[in-house]
Amino acid sequence: MKTVYSLIVITFLFLPMQLSAMTGQEAADAYAGSQIGFVDSITSLQLEIIAASGKKRIKKIIYKQKEKTAVQGKLSLMIFSPGRCSKTMAILTVASIEKKMKQWMFLPALRKVRSISSDTKGGSLAGSEFSYEDLAAHSLGDYRYSPNVSSVTYQGKEAVQYSRYPNDPDSYYSRQDVVIDTHTFIMYKIDFYDQKSDLYKTLVLDMYHQVEELWRFQRATMHNHLNGNRSIFYVSSEQMNTGLSPDDFDRELLEKEMKKTRCIR
Repeated sequence: MKTVYSLIVITFLFLPMQLSAMTGQEAADAYAGSQIGFVDSITSLQLEIIAASGKKRIKKIIYKQKEKTAVQGKLSLMIFSPGRCSKTMAILTVASIEKKMKQWMFLPALRKVRSISSDTKGGSLAGSEFSYEDLAAHSLGDYRYSPNVSSVTYQGKEAVQYSRYPNDPDSYYSRQDVVIDTHTFIMYKIDFYDQKSDLYKTLVLDMYHQVEELWRFQRATMHNHLNGNRSIFYVSSEQMNTGLSPDDFDRELLEKEMKKTRCIR
């Protein structure tokens, strides 16, 4: 699979203008191919939650992620403190190779890990405009794609836009419109549409820089078009290919470790 993605990326780097003739699936493949070399990462984040009134709240977060292996799907773990150390919580996501995503949350009040049901995946993550579904580690097979892409200009740069449709019947979204750069394939924006096909939220990724030759964003802004609220992730630091193992994403170990957790420094 890595060889296939490498050939895709090399071909498109020499023929960037032909992206407009691609299908949505091929554009998604090109984006995935641009992420080759990423095995796992540990990221320190700050989440700024901004109400339409201007009132702000800030949370500190550690985000661990591991790419899909031959026997396991993508794994991600988010641990964050909402200001009070006793309220530290965590969300574990496992996207299995059977394409069935499962999520668990450590609830500080109960000091236990509980499953997140499929009908609550669209719920707010710690009061932000990001949902549990938004923060899950998605794979190419989680979506169907538009047959064509559109050439667009994004902030003066050549880009293409394609649509993807969640395969999960419990997804909060009916469609997502994705904009990626024509040359580097970095992702600029996603427009999320609800089940009524109305524009619900927009995610903007910017302040890109290179980490171990991969383009990584340093800011992710989610704007809710219905209530005017915004939530912004700022990347404080990021380490790639740290050697995380599947045990670092074990549900039982998570509960044991979180019971000892006090604060994120």
